[in-house]
Amino acid sequence: MTITIQFDTDNDAFYDGNHGEELTRILKKAAEYIAMATMFPGATDSSAGTLLDSNGNTVGNWTVEAS
Repeated sequence: MTITIQFDTDNDAFYDGNHGEELTRILKKAAEYIAMATMFPGATDSSAGTLLDSNGNTVGNWTVEAS
């Protein structure tokens, strides 16, 4: 299985003094999505989705691919 998480921190949600909090929030959300995608092994060969910042803007994506 290959798991990829990719997001950009170059927007307003990361500039108001809560860089660490925003990173943590996005990574926790990605972990929730990945856990759901892998809960039923073999159900799908791949899963993917977008990651949003606290302002609701798309900042990246996550993917899970079967090996």
